[in-house]
Amino acid sequence: MEVFFNELSCNPNAVDSDAAKVKIIHLLETLKALRNDGFNVMRVSENFYSLELAADYNFTHFFNDPTVSRDLKILFKGVTKNPYFKDSNSYEAEIFVLSDFTTKDENGFYTSPEGLATAYVFNSPVLSLTGNVHWQTDSIPLTITTKDDKENPTIVDIPNLYSVKNVAGTYFRTWLQFLVDGIQLDSDVNIEKVFPPERFSFDTRAIKELISWYYDDKRFIIRIKELINDISKNPYKGGKGHTESLGGADGKASKRIIKKDRVVYTYTKEKIIIHQCRGHYDDK
Repeated sequence: MEVFFNELSCNPNAVDSDAAKVKIIHLLETLKALRNDGFNVMRVSENFYSLELAADYNFTHFFNDPTVSRDLKILFKGVTKNPYFKDSNSYEAEIFVLSDFTTKDENGFYTSPEGLATAYVFNSPVLSLTGNVHWQTDSIPLTITTKDDKENPTIVDIPNLYSVKNVAGTYFRTWLQFLVDGIQLDSDVNIEKVFPPERFSFDTRAIKELISWYYDDKRFIIRIKELINDISKNPYKGGKGHTESLGGADGKASKRIIKKDRVVYTYTKEKIIIHQCRGHYDDK
């Protein structure tokens, strides 16, 4: 699994190069702790190595610093990968392009965060440097505004890791447990456990398609769960997934998973019927 570097946490800069090195070492200690949970890669932006950490000191200086041990350099180099998006045509890249992302920086000003935004689309945590209490918190609020529904922004909390202690903390352990156990939609029995039958009904096609997503790519399962849970709040417009009414007498509506794939459903206050979880609503 991957964690994404929060480039905003480079601010404010450290007072000198020694303080900057301490920040990086704390970052490495946090990464080592995350390895126990299967997080073996820290994804970073293309300009990561030139990010300033103190006056005239950046990550490139750290790798060239003769006072830094070779083992630390090898560890850091081994877990650091870029770019954020390996495939510019991927589901995650598409969501990134179709949305605007903002959060508050350490001074309370709104800014566009690259690391937080990519962590959101990959359903992953971010990794922050220490040095400011604003970045030493269990989660960071992120506002998402989709370009096809600018009137209904969504605020989500991105899990934030900054120390060995908070990797072992309740917030992250709960989030991780949900990630591991909360997406086991691999059978009709488990689908009923996640979506109670007194509220949801799944057509046979929808069950087969949901299970197929589970085995093809579990990240889409997370997305589909979010869309289905959003139906009650936004059944015909707004909310997640470019919601649209299909305009027929049967009252069907859809939410977009990715590209042509849709969750197609019928909504009533008594029950939500899921008709399909793959393909376009025009498909037969």
